[in-house]
Amino acid sequence: MNDEPSPQAQLAIAASATLRARTATPMPQWVPPAAALLGASSLLVVGLARPESDDASFWSVMAIGGALFCVFLALMIWVWRRERNSGVAPRYLLDLPRRRWQRVSLFLLVVLVPSVVQGLLDGWAHVIYAVLLGGIGWWVLERQRRATCLS
Repeated sequence: MNDEPSPQAQLAIAASATLRARTATPMPQWVPPAAALLGASSLLVVGLARPESDDASFWSVMAIGGALFCVFLALMIWVWRRERNSGVAPRYLLDLPRRRWQRVSLFLLVVLVPSVVQGLLDGWAHVIYAVLLGGIGWWVLERQRRATCLS
């Protein structure tokens, strides 16, 4: 038995994929800024929580930050499922051809820089880190939206 599809079946698969790609709806324009603001604000709120304060205020601030992060995750899951269901998924930054050290250094930079400067900036590292990650998130999502936008 041959498991490969026939040439006619392959043409039908390609034609249906092309039709799905042409009729796919792009990501709404409000998604990149909303996702960036939700992600950055959740980091800022969690950074405002001080363990030395009383337990009620600490855990309430942490709960608000966690709730903002859950809304951010729900939005990102919605975007991911919508892309997958439409049949057209944009190319992510990790999928682009790059050298391994460039991909690894980006993630190390995002993780190590705030942890190193945390002691030097006395709490301002959360603000810098939130703005940095919010800006990166906005840029990546806007890039993906423009790549799938019909022109």
